[in-house]
Amino acid sequence: MKVREWFVGAACAGYLLATSGQAFAAGPRLFLEVISSPILVGESFDVTVRGEGFGQTLAGEVIDNVSGGQKFSLHFDASLFAVESVSIDGRWGFAAARKLGSVDSAAGVLSGVGFGSFPAVVDDNFGIGAVRFRALKAGEGEIGISGGEIVGRVAGASGKLIPVSFEPLSVQIAAVPIPEPGTWALLGGGLGLLAWRCSRRSTAVGGSS
Repeated sequence: MKVREWFVGAACAGYLLATSGQAFAAGPRLFLEVISSPILVGESFDVTVRGEGFGQTLAGEVIDNVSGGQKFSLHFDASLFAVESVSIDGRWGFAAARKLGSVDSAAGVLSGVGFGSFPAVVDDNFGIGAVRFRALKAGEGEIGISGGEIVGRVAGASGKLIPVSFEPLSVQIAAVPIPEPGTWALLGGGLGLLAWRCSRRSTAVGGSS
């Protein structure tokens, strides 16, 4: 009987550890989303930067608000993507010089973009900004966030660092489809028929006058 109770207790403890581990792993994170899909070579597309899970820290402490973040870098596959512009969510305070940051096209790094003050009551899911890229060629590449820090009021204490996880984004660029020979033939035939009808109409009009 005692052995059976021990196994039941161990199973319950394992379940509690597993569920608590899931809750622990679900803390604040920054992630990226693609606005449009599919993306073709030569097209421009937006990638939004978002925050989620800012209700409490990984350790379970309540986050009262987020007061700022800074020094984040965004890395990307420079052979596939080129940065065209950066826009920031209007709720974040920004110095003019920090709205665009600097782009190292060769290394594939966007840096120097930070964000200032967020409303006192933080949303669990909020926008930070968006980066517009241009697709250079077909292929699949990664866009991700690294470095930086977020500061906020945690469990009643201000100026606390908030540990954040970063999730990269895999983006697929498709080649521009080339019409098949049959498609060109149909298009040429249609244009030829249209030209013939226009020619007949012109001849008919000229003859009647």
